[in-house]
Amino acid sequence: GPAAQADRRFEAFVNELLPKVTEVAASHLLIVVPSYLDFVRVRNFMLERDMTFDVCSEYTTPRDVARARTQFFAGLVPILVITERFHFYRRYRIRGTRAVLFYGPPENAAYYPEIVNVASTAARDGAAAAATRIWTMYTPFDALALARVLGNERLALMLKSPKRSHLFV
Repeated sequence: GPAAQADRRFEAFVNELLPKVTEVAASHLLIVVPSYLDFVRVRNFMLERDMTFDVCSEYTTPRDVARARTQFFAGLVPILVITERFHFYRRYRIRGTRAVLFYGPPENAAYYPEIVNVASTAARDGAAAAATRIWTMYTPFDALALARVLGNERLALMLKSPKRSHLFV
């Protein structure tokens, strides 16, 4: 049910997606987390695992945001985790982004292309050797948010499909 979705999403993130994503995108990975509660959970997990990363949320001081963005751009920090509300309030272009993992689809559909285009620009400018990679975690309970990003027709095909992953070009 809906109450168990947060736990199932976190388990999938920890056990399946994060190991694969960090293997493919070992550097300049931006993780966008829609809710602050999930953000804290992801941050605490990464701290427990001694992963090298930095965070930016709506509560991060401007000085810490500047430091995190600079280190991420320079490659000193391979992973930057941000909240959707951070993007809403600050609207920074996170330079150096070569891969994006959406922990869940953004509630505001406009954020998806804004964030993806930053990563695409970095790849197009020659900053990345490989094509830009974007992952979005979703469940059937994310249907409304996904419909705003993908459209109803594409969403219906995805939700009916037996495949666990979908590629969009």
